[in-house]
Amino acid sequence: MQMIEDAKLKKFDLIIAKEVSRFSRDTIDSLFYTRKLLEYDVCVYFLSDNIITASNDGELRLTIMSSMAQDEIRKISERTKFGFKRAIEKGTVLGTNNIWGYQKEKGKLVINKEEASCVQMIFEEYANNSKIGLKKLSIKLAKKGYYNRNRKSYSSKHIKKYYKKS
Repeated sequence: MQMIEDAKLKKFDLIIAKEVSRFSRDTIDSLFYTRKLLEYDVCVYFLSDNIITASNDGELRLTIMSSMAQDEIRKISERTKFGFKRAIEKGTVLGTNNIWGYQKEKGKLVINKEEASCVQMIFEEYANNSKIGLKKLSIKLAKKGYYNRNRKSYSSKHIKKYYKKS
């Protein structure tokens, strides 16, 4: 939307996009926004497809390439969902290895005893000591010998960041 506002203010007269799929995810949006930009005398040049919206056949070529890109995105999404479903059926855990208290081994979550005891201590401190703050908690972890995966003390910022996600 900022791009449209800047085009309206005549801040530029050309947009260069690597390919149609990077400009928009579907045909309707591609056509809508390129038409809107042309109203403000801004054309779009798609490098990979050599399409310039100001040309006579620009909109026709854009429509064709946008439709193809939209269909490819749909296929990729279907394949990804199928892959996730198969992984789940096999009991494989997908995603990051950064799961505090666990580690992934051959696609399975395995308890990391050292980290798990740290997580348990944080939980117990939080549940049983209403006066402990993050700074005091990080100091207590260091005194008890708990360190992060980089072998550094847990900072209060790290603990806060992690528990905001939980």
